[in-house]
Amino acid sequence: MTNQDDRKLPDPFEVMQRAYSVWPQIGDAARENLQTFWKNQDKMLDSMHEFSRGWFERRHEATKTALDAANCMCGAQNPIDAVQHCQTWMTGAAERVAADATAWQKHLMNTVELLAAPLSQEMQGRIAEVTPFASARSGQAKDAAA
Repeated sequence: MTNQDDRKLPDPFEVMQRAYSVWPQIGDAARENLQTFWKNQDKMLDSMHEFSRGWFERRHEATKTALDAANCMCGAQNPIDAVQHCQTWMTGAAERVAADATAWQKHLMNTVELLAAPLSQEMQGRIAEVTPFASARSGQAKDAAA
């Protein structure tokens, strides 16, 4: 296979063979990291499901209690009773908002914990080997500071 300049292009099969020749060295670590990644994805989905299920339950409760409060307020014998029914409903609404915030915070903490999970120690070293830019950037920062 050649290009317009009559230079031979690399054989894609040869390139893949060379790339996979180092696979046994990193295969176990890669497998461990991939398993961790997909298990964490599943945990994140479980967390999102728990949050959304609770949110919908609270919204259903909110509509039911709002309807009950509206009926009670309309049937109240005096303004004081109507205000008390409204106040009871508003207290429940505030409690649901607080429950939403707590559930959201829990979901965010679960997500951060899952996303911050470290790679295996072997992969940490491999990444340092193949990312020389980090050391080059730190050298540039030192030169710029001088």
